[in-house]
Amino acid sequence: MKTLTKVLVVILVLVVAVGVGLFGLFHWASQPTPPGKRINSDTDLMMWVDLPGATPSRAISLTTDEDPQDPGYEAKIQDKKDQALGRVEGDIPPVKLAEDPRIVLHFQDLYYNNISPDEIKRVEADLRDVLADQDRGVSKEVDYQLKEGALVIDPGQFDYERHTDPGEIWYELVLTVVYTYQGQDYTSVTALLVFDQ
Repeated sequence: MKTLTKVLVVILVLVVAVGVGLFGLFHWASQPTPPGKRINSDTDLMMWVDLPGATPSRAISLTTDEDPQDPGYEAKIQDKKDQALGRVEGDIPPVKLAEDPRIVLHFQDLYYNNISPDEIKRVEADLRDVLADQDRGVSKEVDYQLKEGALVIDPGQFDYERHTDPGEIWYELVLTVVYTYQGQDYTSVTALLVFDQ
């Protein structure tokens, strides 16, 4: 009888431990990205996102100095894109097209000094229609202006499909910027939601 009681106590403790562990995991997974984890860099530069009414914004931004010619570059950048989309709904800030917004991307070193890239090699947007029945996305080159070292992007330059009459727009916009600073290549990634109103 004593052995049976010990086995039941051990099983009960294990069940409680697993339950507490699962609760902790679900709680952690359902939390938005904390402020201290929103601007990430594995190098000596970082990119910030300024939005109308939110400077700096709560956008998640990631920067790497991985060489675009390296075999693992595309996989690493895709991982950064996935991270930039956040962990829960509402984790990435919205841009409302009705307000004629401008997205401003500016760059800083780790001492928070603004820097101006020597060359912008490419700015690319991955667009995914959140309301579409199919999970199809498109990649497009982005038109931008370079003003005082910052990139200014008009999110209204893309063709957005409307799903209802008068129509609603709801897109994930992932921006990838490849640039050079002091002879080193960098890639920065951020994500925003685009709404029509």
